Amino acid sequence: MDTFKNSLKFLPHCIIIGILASTSQILDQVTINVAKPVIENGETIKAAVTFDPIIAWALFLGWALYFLAGCTVKEGAKALAGWGAGELIAIGIIIAGNHLSGCEGFKFFGFPIAVGILSFTVILFEKVKGLNFIPAWFIGAAATFAYTGNPASTQTGLWWLALTVFLSGFAGLFYGWLTVVLRTAYGKMVGEGAEETEAAAE
Repeated sequence: MDTFKNSLKFLPHCIIIGILASTSQILDQVTINVAKPVIENGETIKAAVTFDPIIAWALFLGWALYFLAGCTVKEGAKALAGWGAGELIAIGIIIAGNHLSGCEGFKFFGFPIAVGILSFTVILFEKVKGLNFIPAWFIGAAATFAYTGNPASTQTGLWWLALTVFLSGFAGLFYGWLTVVLRTAYGKMVGEGAEETEAAAE
């Protein structure tokens, strides 16, 4: 009987996550057709290509990253910094890899060299306060690689794609914060103990 009651008490935690997950997909769908401005001959025009501010799957990565970081605003900010830095590394790899691959004798080794050098650079930041949450770097980079798709994307296109990934990661981290706030509030409302509430938030 106690097990059944505890299960019922836990059910709203599941509902909270379900609602948040649903809204992430809604955000993805309602922001999918934002026109991307492009500058041609010094004039800004509306391009046929669209800019997607939020993509749900990258939001989910940021959401999970908030909990991996430690479930606090301070650690969430550190995760966002690492995510953004990882995106810059990914763009650097794509640009450098494309350049090196076009050089005589480097067609095969262009990207391996770029990946090796820039990955080495990332690990150096383990000693830099505020940027030493290295998993965020790799997740941000991976999301950028996944969304850009074709390494031959133009540099202009890369920056717009990276902006989408960054906004999605930021939204995901916000969802992580909101999850903790809502589940903690519910835990207090039903009188869950501190340890039980913390476990539910995780």
